[in-house]
Amino acid sequence: MRITTGKYKGRVLHRVGTNETRETSNMVKQAVFNMLFDVSNQIVLDVFAGSGQYGFEAISRGAKKAIFIDHQKQAAMTILENSQMLQCQDVIEIYEQKVSKRVFDMISDSIDITFVDPPYQYHDYEQLFYMLPKSKKIIIETEKKTQLNDIIGSYEKIKEKIYGIKKVFLYQLL
Repeated sequence: MRITTGKYKGRVLHRVGTNETRETSNMVKQAVFNMLFDVSNQIVLDVFAGSGQYGFEAISRGAKKAIFIDHQKQAAMTILENSQMLQCQDVIEIYEQKVSKRVFDMISDSIDITFVDPPYQYHDYEQLFYMLPKSKKIIIETEKKTQLNDIIGSYEKIKEKIYGIKKVFLYQLL
């Protein structure tokens, strides 16, 4: 699990190493960032963050800040360890919390891009859209059988692509 581009290119991130966490392949991560084009000076939110690879990839590509949310203590510790290894602790926030309206209300920053990479058994996507802080774009990684509406709340699906056993959705604020 490497950072693919930017100032940390080639750096290997530590994995969480629990059965509850699955890592995104470099190919899928590269495809996601190709969809986004440029994340420079953006504030990103990494929900169900695991090791934090989406957020750290964004920082490597010039994002201003990454906010990580994961309920597992081991995930939060892995994110902290990765930030120390990359020496970017000053541009991250970690919330060791379950995904909920309460934790999102604690975030004071205006979010530009939200990455959502939940466990495959997660199915409350529509409810999640209504809880998330407003964001210009939302990327959701799911199992390939997942179907999501073209419009959810104030977001419109602008891209949907399958990569092996995964499906990636890109939504944009209307």
